[in-house]
Amino acid sequence: METLSFAILFMCAIHLSFAKNFLYPGESLYTNESLVSESSEFKFGFFTAGGPSNYYIGIWLAYSASQVQPPVLDDSSGVVWVGNRESPVLKSLPSEFSLSQNGDLILTQSQELVWSSNATQTESVSDTVLVLLDNGNLVLHDRMNSSKVIWQSFYHPTNTWFPGAGLGFTNIDGENKGLGYLLFLKRENNNDQLSIYSYAHLKHATRHFSIKIGEGGFGSVFKGRLLNGTEIAVKKLKIVEQEEKQFRGELQTIGMIRHANLTRLLGFCTEGGRRILVYEYMSNGSLDSHLFRENSSTLSWQERYKIVIGIARGLTYLHEECRDCIIHCDIKPENVLLGETFFPKISDFGMAKLLGRDFSRALTTIRGTFGYLAPEWFSGEAITEKADVYSFGMMLFEIISGKRNANKFNNTRYPYFPLYAMVKMNEGEVLCFLDDKLRGNVNVVELIRACKVAGWCIQEPEMRRPSMRKVVLMLEGVISVGIPPVPKSLLNLVDADDY
Repeated sequence: METLSFAILFMCAIHLSFAKNFLYPGESLYTNESLVSESSEFKFGFFTAGGPSNYYIGIWLAYSASQVQPPVLDDSSGVVWVGNRESPVLKSLPSEFSLSQNGDLILTQSQELVWSSNATQTESVSDTVLVLLDNGNLVLHDRMNSSKVIWQSFYHPTNTWFPGAGLGFTNIDGENKGLGYLLFLKRENNNDQLSIYSYAHLKHATRHFSIKIGEGGFGSVFKGRLLNGTEIAVKKLKIVEQEEKQFRGELQTIGMIRHANLTRLLGFCTEGGRRILVYEYMSNGSLDSHLFRENSSTLSWQERYKIVIGIARGLTYLHEECRDCIIHCDIKPENVLLGETFFPKISDFGMAKLLGRDFSRALTTIRGTFGYLAPEWFSGEAITEKADVYSFGMMLFEIISGKRNANKFNNTRYPYFPLYAMVKMNEGEVLCFLDDKLRGNVNVVELIRACKVAGWCIQEPEMRRPSMRKVVLMLEGVISVGIPPVPKSLLNLVDADDY
């Protein structure tokens, strides 16, 4: 008896540890079975949702590769794709999902057809295999030639849009995949995929776009709340001339960008030609509201210095650590958002790619002669990541002083603040342009270091500016910083003899 019990336990252990990610023709999955991707991140099989009596087939985020019983997922949280959304099967009757001998995916209950991929209607199928990939895609392809795809879940998105998933018309079955018909569940988003939202959903989430929290050259931003209670920032872009396919392609790039100091894109809506982006909501608003508004709370020097380093790290990631270098092109306090603990995140990165020609028009909005745009924007020189370094330097002067860098000084011979700051720094004075609200409560060593870094960032030509990685090292005190010269473009604003 003990031997039999041990054998049963041994066989169960083998069954629990074995998890395959494929089906061959003639093979089936039953309600207590599932496919598991090689990374164990995704599962495909039966799950319960919308009530204990209904079964659905779908893909969900796996929590345990050895789990045998299908999950009970309230409101389908964790599910990223559903096959038979409109036709659930009853838990009380026998159900079977199989790859038929003729190469079609079918779901049956009591031997009656409930759902089918209809793959054999458009393809001549000889020998196929169904595979659940590590990216969450369920793919039916030729067994001898994996590049010959017969059917895939990525071209039939339901709950979640993955980077690489299809939108628009496919060459395989001619069906329109772009979701104006969009479906969503209460989980709207998980950690790794972009969600597709219907316009009606976002209209409801934002109370008919009634709470505006921002306005810029690219569009308006509204506060909203998803069905699961998550607060969001919804950006309605102005008219975009970029083609639909290219726009969605750029969204894939932005959607895969993850860094602690960059705002996260949660999803989007392109229904009816609209261009709406959904971001995480930052409770303390933008940096400019804390620097320049009279009634705003005062950021301490410690908070400001942490914000500066955070912004520098975010830009370093965009410039050097992304698959492709991303130049922000519009670094300014309005595009730095602050979380609950004033943790900084850069917003609006990737807009240059998303908006195409519209971006340059929005960018040329007048902000003063010496606002945030590097001189190369006006000279016709090539724009590199050093343009962001220049903008960062100008913004750093603002963070130190609490003053707009383009504001004129009425009672001084230095007409613009950056010039005044550079001259005073060369004279050995830095406390004179520190924000009055911070008097007596500043780390002087960090202040001097920050002033020098700002001065180097706005140097001309652009090759004299440090990289953002070097900026981080200078701000952290890892490498020393010398006194920067006054840029000629600033020096030309005053009589050289006076200087």
